[in-house]
Amino acid sequence: MKPRVHQSPEMFLKMVEKLGEPVVATEKIMLMGYMYVTTGTQYIYFAYSAEPLVIPKGIEVVNAEEVHF
Repeated sequence: MKPRVHQSPEMFLKMVEKLGEPVVATEKIMLMGYMYVTTGTQYIYFAYSAEPLVIPKGIEVVNAEEVHF
């Protein structure tokens, strides 16, 4: 299993642009906010955000009710 890396929303968006991989996005979770996950060759990157993130154009977004690690 790949190690998980928690990032700030800003760093996560930079990683998404760099990787170009699809992003899994959840609806707002009560106290956690929105959750976003993407994967690279060695790590799983994720972030929580109080507000929805604007994912760069050309990146596929998969909406999910929940994400489990």
